Amino acid sequence: MMKTGLKLGILAMLSMVMPGNVLAEEPVESGAVEVQSESAAVDAQAESVTAEVQTDSAAVTNTESAGDSRLGFMNGFELNGYLRHYMSMNLQNQPETKSNDAGKLSMNRLSLLLQLRGPIGPGTVTAIGRITREQMTDYLRDLQRTAGTDFRSQYDENELRELYLDIPVGDRIKLRLGKQQVVWGETDVFQAMDVVHGYNHSWRSFLEGETEEWRKPLILGNAKIAVPELKGTLQLLVRPGLDRSRDIGNTYDMFGGRWQQNASRGFNLNALFPLNYHHPDGDTDEIHYGGRWAGTIGQRNDLSYSLNYYHTQAQNPVLFPDAAAPAMFGSHAYIFPTVDIYGGTLSGQVPIEALDT
Repeated sequence: MMKTGLKLGILAMLSMVMPGNVLAEEPVESGAVEVQSESAAVDAQAESVTAEVQTDSAAVTNTESAGDSRLGFMNGFELNGYLRHYMSMNLQNQPETKSNDAGKLSMNRLSLLLQLRGPIGPGTVTAIGRITREQMTDYLRDLQRTAGTDFRSQYDENELRELYLDIPVGDRIKLRLGKQQVVWGETDVFQAMDVVHGYNHSWRSFLEGETEEWRKPLILGNAKIAVPELKGTLQLLVRPGLDRSRDIGNTYDMFGGRWQQNASRGFNLNALFPLNYHHPDGDTDEIHYGGRWAGTIGQRNDLSYSLNYYHTQAQNPVLFPDAAAPAMFGSHAYIFPTVDIYGGTLSGQVPIEALDT
């Protein structure tokens, strides 16, 4: 459904230097603000009209110089991140509540992300953590009251998103071990082969370029083997099944929040059909594995291609018969069924002279 929306993005970047740093950089100009607006936004998920403001600020960088020993083992480490503020407002009344919701805040969200990276022996360790808090606006309180569930448990987070170690093995092999993100998609928005991870769509469902913010990191063994003779790289993945069950598959607003389908906000759909993470046809404790070959062809290596295989679980939940589920609707439950995915990609540029008629 096409709606008219307004989106304001405000970006302010600040640089902070910690004691003991040696940074040969020009001073950062303060007060730089970028404002952009977009109209005719498509809101297919919630079918509501909102005005949204997002603010990025306080980007922090801390780089230790190799000659400074005051922080000992922290020499060579970098610390960066952001403090990001999201806001959205209802531009029209929503039918699920008794009061007039036009003009009410539907989201007031603050996220702090920090990334620490530095050398450990022959490798490099990376840690990324994020803390998020949401204000329970009047509109959310009205929805929560009818849904009968705790929205804060869905929106707030204290999460170590990624923690992995990069280790080179010889000249051709690179290992990455730990909780990480692996991107197989080739495009900015529609990524058909980005099948390793699920996404969290529960708090916001706009089309968003920063998919790393929504993607659910997983504990993986990840090896990349360069094969220059064939102009390609072989990537091998294995997920040993050590993740939390909720880290598998896509998460949608099924609890009655602001991004549930129109006319069903304030209604907890999870009460109808439970989510079974350990069904015989889809168990999140099972091992996932696969591989990807990516290379180039052509006289000038101007065509890129990939061949992919992954044994995993479907990203979207499917309603399956489940004898252990409550019998309200015939003993069914949502599961993430086990699937084997085969695919490939081909991309390149078309010379301008080929289009000249």
